[in-house]
This record gives sequence, C-alpha cells and structure tokens, in this order.
Amino acid sequence: MFDAKKTLAKSLRNAREYFLALNDREGVNASCHEIQVPWRFPNNGFHKLNTDGASVDGVIAGTAGVIRDDDGKFVACYCEHIYFNGSNDAEVWAVRDGLKIVVDLGIQKLEVESDSTYTIQLCEAKINPLWRMQRLIEDIKMLKTKFTRIVFNHEYREANGAADCLAKLANKKVLEGKWLQIAPEVISRFLNEDISSRVTPRLVRNMVP
Repeated sequence: MFDAKKTLAKSLRNAREYFLALNDREGVNASCHEIQVPWRFPNNGFHKLNTDGASVDGVIAGTAGVIRDDDGKFVACYCEHIYFNGSNDAEVWAVRDGLKIVVDLGIQKLEVESDSTYTIQLCEAKINPLWRMQRLIEDIKMLKTKFTRIVFNHEYREANGAADCLAKLANKKVLEGKWLQIAPEVISRFLNEDISSRVTPRLVRNMVP
C-alpha cells in the first residue's frame, strides 16, 4: 500500500543529504592536488575512537567503530546492523555506541574521528540535529560529560579503513558484535597498516583563493 507520509519523509531525507553533499563542495574549484593520508596516532595519554556508518538507499545501515590506545594497540571494536536509517543517522549512531563502550572501559581521554563532517559538527553542537537524531545527540551530550578530555575530529575515509570495513559488513548483516582485546581477523590488515604509518593517496580540490 502506498504510504504518502513515508514516501515524503524519505524524499526529504534524501534531499537534505544531497544538499549537504553539495554544500561540502562549496569554495573549491575543479583543479585538484594529491595528498597522502595516514592514520594518526592519538596524543599521549589519549585513546582514539574511529567510527563509520554505511547505508544502502537510506533503508538499512551498518555502524562500526574501532578503539585504540596511544601506541596504536587494539583495545576494542564493534559493529551493528540497523534498519530504516540513512547514512547520516548511521554515522551519528556509530559515535553514540562507541562512546558507550569507551565509558564502560573507564577511558578518560578520548579522540573521536569520523569521515563525516556533518557528524562532527553535530557532536560539537555547532549545528542543530534533525528531529529523528535528537535522542542520539542527547545521548552523546550526556556521554561527553564522562570524560576529562574529549575531542572530535574530521578525518578522510582513507584513514578510517578498519571502521569502514566493519560498517560495510554490518550493513550486509555479514558481521555483527563487539570484540575486546583481540580484533576480528577481517580488520587485521587495516590495523597493521595503520601502525606501520602506511599512507593512502587522495585527490582533494584546491581552495579558491
């Protein structure tokens, strides 16, 4: 049966995500240059949480995150399949779930990285969330109070390989769960490449002077 409200809601969600994608391109021209993107170790005394969300047609999605210490040593990771959520929802969901795990582990200083600028802006309260994300953002706001230091940073997808891999597998319902101390074999390559300071090339647009 045709549901006008659901169809309209999905259309509005897709339109907003398209607008945000276009907005990311403002201030750049067609010329590009290549940069080298590494995974960066967190500052001394900090842990790092890399998060990611993957979505198919805004209907089903996967969330994931990887936690490491300041030596790059694996601490924990997680991934989950979620329904009826777009990519932006999945990105925010991944941060919320990651913060819950980090708090349970008793970690006090944390760097959070996401390849979604929109998610970072939401977590830093620089923009207002859509109504459907308000509960997630309220959870994140509360969880932030559990840390002595917490910072949110945007990072390119090339530096987020382990979390990206888990999110895509969770999106397909191939893998779900939480791992402590021992990482699942599927992300071992990414973890090893990250601590070996491997870099990945990425083309970025030149800013208009």
